[in-house]
Amino acid sequence: MARAEGRFASLSMDTPFVTIGHIRRPHGVLGHVKAETLSDAPGRFIKLKKVWLEFPDGRRQPLNVEECRQKGTELWIKFETIDTPETAGLLKNAYIQVPVSEKAALPQDTYYVFDLIGSCVVSETGEEIGKVREVLSMPASDVFVVATPRGETLIPAVRAFVTHIDPENRRIVVRPIPGLLEP
Repeated sequence: MARAEGRFASLSMDTPFVTIGHIRRPHGVLGHVKAETLSDAPGRFIKLKKVWLEFPDGRRQPLNVEECRQKGTELWIKFETIDTPETAGLLKNAYIQVPVSEKAALPQDTYYVFDLIGSCVVSETGEEIGKVREVLSMPASDVFVVATPRGETLIPAVRAFVTHIDPENRRIVVRPIPGLLEP
């Protein structure tokens, strides 16, 4: 139900970014890096021409993509002006971002995690339960971590429990069953 294209970041209110990958380490002698995709959009990286890197210290730097190959969730990327393993090493642990206006289109009934964080969770009867604090990606399904007045509760993001998601109005309607909403 939820889709992760990574986390949402913003340079300013006018320039929001979405994280689509994470650089792990240099690869080879020509300045390539190995990175992990954080996007569920197939082929998204092959078409990239320009990205922004967000470093652990908060700096953001634009870079042009010279070449990108993808195998599963692993990427080999060559950026323009990065021509040695030493300069590629300086990119380690940076997040690969694109402007939110370039986020990939999603199939029906799938949502970006950053669009769901902070959403108000209510029961089918309209009772407010809490707010989505986090979305966990689990093997069987995603799970909403909901902050309630009594603590955190976990709600599987499956149709049996989640009846409606409205990301524009930041509202999620759930069908509670006995024991589901107990922290």
